This record gives sequence, structure tokens and C-alpha cells, in this order.
Amino acid sequence: MAVLKFREAVEEARTGKATMGHAIESGCMAVEVTEDGGEPNASLPQLPAPETIATSDLAMKLEAADIAISNLQQLLGEVRISHNELRRALDDLKRDRDEWRGRAERLTERPWWRRLAG
Repeated sequence: MAVLKFREAVEEARTGKATMGHAIESGCMAVEVTEDGGEPNASLPQLPAPETIATSDLAMKLEAADIAISNLQQLLGEVRISHNELRRALDDLKRDRDEWRGRAERLTERPWWRRLAG
């Protein structure tokens, strides 16, 4: 625990003197009285470093994110396959259309009665 002067503890905690006094009275903070009768020293509880807080939670979230990413990659692969199949089908339809258009143009070049009469 860090030992601070009362004023430093108030500034560090960013609270008022009354709030700090209530924390001391309720036992949330330890207080040492100085020998010379000056301000008491207040001990603020030391918090763990941020990187050690809930690393298991972070690991679980990271694992869930990895699973979601792999699912999205699999889905993207399926979409690409479907896209390629649709592209091939569209190309086939365009070729058929062009073939039928060519036949229709050849048939309409001469009137029907000339085709029959030769």
C-alpha cells in the first residue's frame, strides 16, 4: 500500500476532505498518526496493474473473436464459390442469347416466302 499524507491522499483520490474522512471512519482506508502531531498519513489500497486484471476474460473474448473470424472466413469462401458459379451460369446464358440472336438475324435477312421459294 502507498502511504501518503492526508492532503496527498485527497488529491490522489480526487475527493474532498469530508469524503476521505468518511472513508477513514468506515475502515476503507488505514490511517497512521504522525509522532509530531501533524497530518495523519493515509494508506490507499494498491490496485493490481491493468494488464493483470481479468486476463482469463480477455483470453475467452479473444478465443470467441477468433472463432467468429474463422466462421466469417468460411462463409466468405462459400459466398465466393456461389459467386463464381453464378458468374459461369451468366456467361452461359449470354452465349446462348448471342447464339439465338444470331439465328434470328440470319432468319430475318430474307423474307419467309423467298426462303420457301428458294
